[in-house]
Amino acid sequence: MRSRIDEFSPLPLYHQIADAIRWQIANGEIRPLQELPPTRDAATTWKVHRHTVGRAYRLLFDEGVLEKTRPPVRMQVRPSHTNLPPGNVKQKRPGHDGQLHHFIDRLCSEARTKFGIDAAQLATAITTRAGTYDPETITVVECNRIQAEDLADQLETRWNIEVSTGVLTDKYELPEGRIVATLFHFSEIRRRWPDRMSDVRFLALRPDPELRRQVDAASSSSKPRVIVLGDRNLSEAQNLAADLDSVFPKESYKLSAGTYRAWATAGHKLRKGEFILVAPRAWAKRSVPKSQRISVIRFVFDTHDLDALGAAMGLQPAQTALSC
Repeated sequence: MRSRIDEFSPLPLYHQIADAIRWQIANGEIRPLQELPPTRDAATTWKVHRHTVGRAYRLLFDEGVLEKTRPPVRMQVRPSHTNLPPGNVKQKRPGHDGQLHHFIDRLCSEARTKFGIDAAQLATAITTRAGTYDPETITVVECNRIQAEDLADQLETRWNIEVSTGVLTDKYELPEGRIVATLFHFSEIRRRWPDRMSDVRFLALRPDPELRRQVDAASSSSKPRVIVLGDRNLSEAQNLAADLDSVFPKESYKLSAGTYRAWATAGHKLRKGEFILVAPRAWAKRSVPKSQRISVIRFVFDTHDLDALGAAMGLQPAQTALSC
């Protein structure tokens, strides 16, 4: 099985994965109607982020190479998109239609006897129920790739949805369908896409409380100094530091702001008792040194906003959320 990609190739990673899957189908390594691995499992195999695999799957789905199954939602190869002879495609068993009609008749009879509903009402109920298993496809947009992928993970962990990501560059265009964005980008999205505002749901973010535990675990100081680094703009760092006041109270932490550029120019010095928190945008663009005392600033969706999003869109909880 081809599971290697070339990180130095000019061809995007998701295109390489899609090409490899096409090759596997053409050579019979992936059979007709065979389900592909979930994105999390495939990402481990390919050694990429699962959203990269998801993008490759969606590309092949849009091309008609793959189709969705439900429930649970999986991608499988369409029988028509394979070079295997028709005899290898799963065929109906003799008498299949008759068995199906018998099953439908029995189902209608039980629905009428037990619940007092006719065939039309049963059909409506089945259609409605089936729709609950079809995941909503949503795009989450942010100003950097790292935060967009993290927010997408949060949405998929909470709700039974497929989430793609978009980065708000100057040339970016909002895709069709429903969009989730943060309140920080409300003005930009309203300015650039005023006719799409009804498709966008804006959610609030808050600093992840785990950041405090992360600092405490890595610091031996009684009052650690936490340095918040923006990319190039000091005001950006100061705003981030203000957001982090709730996580790092002044009584227990020394919170200051700076820019990543200045810190890098000074040689990435990390003094005793210091902990560096880097803005997501800077983290995505820079080669940040690896250290237990250096971390990206993580933001999480407000729980009430997530609940409101699910209620507004009629979303079903993810299986992981149901088991908690």
